[in-house]
Amino acid sequence: MVKGLWASSQPGVFLNDKDADLFIDESKLSKFQFDGDYQKTEAVFNVPTSPQGRPVLVQAGSSGPGRELAASVGELLFALMPTKEIGIEYRTDIRKRAEAIGRDPNSIKVVPGFCPLIRNSEAEAKEVVDELNTLIQPEVSRAWIADLMGNVDLSKHSLDDPLPQDILATNKSRGFLEIIYKVAGDKNMSIREITNFLSVCAAHH
Repeated sequence: MVKGLWASSQPGVFLNDKDADLFIDESKLSKFQFDGDYQKTEAVFNVPTSPQGRPVLVQAGSSGPGRELAASVGELLFALMPTKEIGIEYRTDIRKRAEAIGRDPNSIKVVPGFCPLIRNSEAEAKEVVDELNTLIQPEVSRAWIADLMGNVDLSKHSLDDPLPQDILATNKSRGFLEIIYKVAGDKNMSIREITNFLSVCAAHH
């Protein structure tokens, strides 16, 4: 529906010609009509169009439903990619989903969400990460990751325990939660280690 409304007015529709007493060029307007199950409209787009004709459709989120939405209508996708492998898996999956519904996967651009830490070498960067991790207060980190996981109760677990596998039942930030479990499992991380890891990459840009 929004695409139809955006297409109802063409670039240059607003003349703003005071001398000729013309505000709009009616030849560049076409009424858009839509009658769906939940929405109904008969209108024209009443604001100036953007230079590219309409806004870019941006989607964020990497859960299953989020990926379906991204593959079906998304043009610019933003998703958390704390590791190169997760980024490759995400892009490959989006391409397959797009191709399955007849979209050109090359028309979909991905903006990876990560937090760069730049030093002269990987060893130097890891030293900075280790130093930052020493500043994290244990109880704060426990509460933080519990909130990320959907306000679960981690009080009975030591920070050196592995992430419990029986609490993956929330719909809060589902894609982010799945990434937490994947990274923790692949790298055999404890609650403390995955919290330290996320403290660096979770504030992605």
